[in-house]
Amino acid sequence: MSYITRNLIMIAPYFFISIPVVLIHRILEMKKRQYLGIKTTKYKEVGSIALMYSLILIGTLTLGTSIFFFDLSYIAQHINESLKSINFIPFKGMIEFGVHGFVNILGNIFIFMPFGFCAALLSLKEKRMNYIILQGTAISLFFEIIQIFIIRAMDINDIILNTLGAFLGLRLLIFFRNRYSNFFNKFRKYKPVNQLTLKEKRKAQLITIVQVIVWFIMIINLKHMVLNFYQ
Repeated sequence: MSYITRNLIMIAPYFFISIPVVLIHRILEMKKRQYLGIKTTKYKEVGSIALMYSLILIGTLTLGTSIFFFDLSYIAQHINESLKSINFIPFKGMIEFGVHGFVNILGNIFIFMPFGFCAALLSLKEKRMNYIILQGTAISLFFEIIQIFIIRAMDINDIILNTLGAFLGLRLLIFFRNRYSNFFNKFRKYKPVNQLTLKEKRKAQLITIVQVIVWFIMIINLKHMVLNFYQ
């Protein structure tokens, strides 16, 4: 229970701090879709926000506060240790005895289930839903590579379990969609309208740049904001 409580306490500041950034991002995204001639719905927006928070959940639980101590001189001294600790052998050491091993397996599966569920929720075509599993694998690999540079262990087992989590989230969405199709199909609708003018394309591109800047500002100030949250 203390493990769960500790992780909830760690997640809380990231979720609260990201609220204004997520809302600004979605407002800009709605404006961009207006220029692109795409009509959105409140269901689509709710699903998009849920997807963004599923990614924030993954980043928070995977990296934790370790990213705050990113130091080039420290990395240069200890990177060899991190590289030597990489596990490329599937299932090696995955099944550990005790509470830690059990929590580690379930935790690595659980943190990717919301991503699989939300990504499938917004998927417009059934045939493309299987790509969500590959996306989950790619996201897991991305965070595992980052862990090398913050001197934490990269483990192929984590990628396997994360991918399984994305798959289970996808299957859970399909299960609910088959039973409540009228409701869940509302999250998939969007309607392209007109052909774009050059001016509209440039406005949409400008908004994308602003979105990237907003996230960049939050990331470089993240440590300061999280510390202030606890004060």
